[in-house]
Amino acid sequence: MQDDWPIFILSLAGDEQRRQPLLDQLAEAGLEWRIILGVDGRRGLQEHCLALIDREAASKRLGYAMVDAEFACALSHRQIYQTVLDEGSRAPSCSRMMRS
Repeated sequence: MQDDWPIFILSLAGDEQRRQPLLDQLAEAGLEWRIILGVDGRRGLQEHCLALIDREAASKRLGYAMVDAEFACALSHRQIYQTVLDEGSRAPSCSRMMRS
């Protein structure tokens, strides 16, 4: 079980220059971070991602058809949730996060 979680930075491959100022600030503050590379849906979803989504159910639930970039965003956040589950069964509490 993990007690000291890093700050998860969700970013896309190729965005190194964009995220560097944030990483510099976190390092200056002495904070631990970890980059999670998200799913890039700007040019469509890769085959392995298609198996994880249900376009019809999403459309029924939301009342509109989601675009690939929206699914990619959701799948990217899902990666962080899966990391928390895989690496420790106890996620940080909100009160502990606020004190940090």
